[in-house]
Amino acid sequence: MDNEFEFQGKLNNSPSAIILRTVDQVAYLWLENARMTFDASQSDFHHANFKGSKIHEWAEEKLFSKIDTISGNHLTREENSKVRELCLEFVERYPENLISAHILSIYSGASEVSLERKKYLYDNLSLKNKQNTYGQRIFKAIKTLETIDPSKFAPQIGDNFVDFEMMDSSGKMIYLSNNLGDVTLLEFWASWCGPCLAEMPNLKKTYDNYKSSGFEIFAVSLDKSEERWKNKIIEFDLNWTHVSDLNGFINMASMQYNVGAIPDNFLIDSNGEIIARNLRGEELNSELNRLLK
Repeated sequence: MDNEFEFQGKLNNSPSAIILRTVDQVAYLWLENARMTFDASQSDFHHANFKGSKIHEWAEEKLFSKIDTISGNHLTREENSKVRELCLEFVERYPENLISAHILSIYSGASEVSLERKKYLYDNLSLKNKQNTYGQRIFKAIKTLETIDPSKFAPQIGDNFVDFEMMDSSGKMIYLSNNLGDVTLLEFWASWCGPCLAEMPNLKKTYDNYKSSGFEIFAVSLDKSEERWKNKIIEFDLNWTHVSDLNGFINMASMQYNVGAIPDNFLIDSNGEIIARNLRGEELNSELNRLLK
């Protein structure tokens, strides 16, 4: 109201990482059970003056301010690499800090960070960090990556699709390879992902238009709640194949395909080749028109 907002309540887990978002900017904050102020009146939203959280103010000095000198709204590959290196150096230097465990959990599935480095940084974490939710996620990610054939990790456009088996929404184990159409969209999403849900009406319209021509969708959910996952399938009437292992971002397929954020997808042609990635709306329709005539 009148360019001001207020939240009240008690955090079950303090401190907690959250995101505040406007249409085109985000602010990453660590909240504590304390009185905090967020003032963007003298800056843009991303660079707002945030006070009252001791852990955030400490991390602002040690890491966040350094990242802000590099990053903008759209990072280049080189900028991404610099930010990643700053973050991983922070993890190594402050293994007892909760933010280190949070950061490593974010990069635990990234192909840009070697498995050996992930193991080293995890081993270096404090016992408390290994035992919290972030540490458990890192451990699970490492164990999952150890089971993946390196030659079948992170397929690119021009490569053949990588097959996998996962539980569908009826509880049956099925393979991607047994559910391909003439053209198949391998879609990664989740019931909690706002941008994913915003895209679903468009995707449903596309599916209904091209299904009879041989188009299929194989949707992998990065949910943890089976109930929420299935409820969204029903709510949006998503009448294609759905699978999930209910492990969130430690989903076997998402890690194998190196999916770092959702929504994401891979378009697979009739020869099993990945021919495009992250197509949406009219771009997807145009490609389907070309392929399915």
